[in-house]
Amino acid sequence: TENSDAVTKEIIERMNRTTTVLDAKGGFSGREQKLVMVSFSIREYSELIALINRTDKRAFVTIHRAHEINGEGWTR
Repeated sequence: TENSDAVTKEIIERMNRTTTVLDAKGGFSGREQKLVMVSFSIREYSELIALINRTDKRAFVTIHRAHEINGEGWTR
């Protein structure tokens, strides 16, 4: 996303989730971008997609299913 600060802020404030923001470079375009990673439950999927679309309609989004997530905020 070109709006990593806004996307991150919305995720934190509206979904009560944290993010990891990484520096990224487009393989084709060579453009420097920010990559925002967030773990979420399947129940939060629609909310997250709507939030991203409201904040940055041009954001490139990929979803990867995690087999397991452990840590603060997640239960085993």
